[in-house]
Amino acid sequence: MTALDFYFMPKRFERNGFVYRILGVEIFRQVILATVGKFVSLLRKREALYAYFVTSPPSIKSIQRTEAWSRFNEVVHLLLIFITFFIGRAIYLKGYGASAVLLGLGVLLNIYLVTLQRYNRVKLVGMMELLDRRAKEIRSE
Repeated sequence: MTALDFYFMPKRFERNGFVYRILGVEIFRQVILATVGKFVSLLRKREALYAYFVTSPPSIKSIQRTEAWSRFNEVVHLLLIFITFFIGRAIYLKGYGASAVLLGLGVLLNIYLVTLQRYNRVKLVGMMELLDRRAKEIRSE
């Protein structure tokens, strides 16, 4: 296990999804799917969006691919949090409060997008563990 795996793998408190439900991440997910998701679906077919969907029936390979993309997306949104925060801070210190508020909303949006990636990863890791257990059961028979 690498240091990156330690960060990205779901923590014990994340496993049951309680934290994410309290934060409203499932509602946020539905809003994203109903807005941005529909727009993206108009531009590209679902089959072409392999990074965002696990194939059916699920395979370890497709789940691992989707999980890897969730890590990439999380890193992108973490970077956007820091960039937006520091730009917003600089703008606020120059006296442009309204613009800083908009950038603050950008920070909040990206925080939710990071939590959405982590929420999805809990499910993906659970799917991989289930498929792994099933494969071990089949081998032991």
